[in-house]
Amino acid sequence: MKKYLSLIAFVMMAVVSLSLTACGDDDDVEESIEASICGKWVCVSADYNGFSKEDATKEGDIFYINEDHTYRITGGVEENGTWNKEGNKLICTLDGISWTYTITKLTNKELIIVADLLGVTLSFKRQPIIV
Repeated sequence: MKKYLSLIAFVMMAVVSLSLTACGDDDDVEESIEASICGKWVCVSADYNGFSKEDATKEGDIFYINEDHTYRITGGVEENGTWNKEGNKLICTLDGISWTYTITKLTNKELIIVADLLGVTLSFKRQPIIV
């Protein structure tokens, strides 16, 4: 019986020890797709799946997603429109035409979206907004 109680005490201490060491700094935790998408994003890669990228977002372009549901893309392409996020879908509207993207990754540092219609994959890194 004493061995049984010692074993239970050991297991309980191990569980407490593991749960305390599993708690890290909150700054290290990446946000999920439910995180805020608003911010300044720099395109780090653009895979157009064989489609023309002549008038499209390219590496180095900046994608500003604003809290008032407007967006702006600057760089090689200049674009101003509105956006809405529904679950893991980002819907961008420009001149009455909407494009839907599936958000495959959204963290406090990275955004990856895939165009539902063409399969175009755009990857962005979050940049600080300097005022």
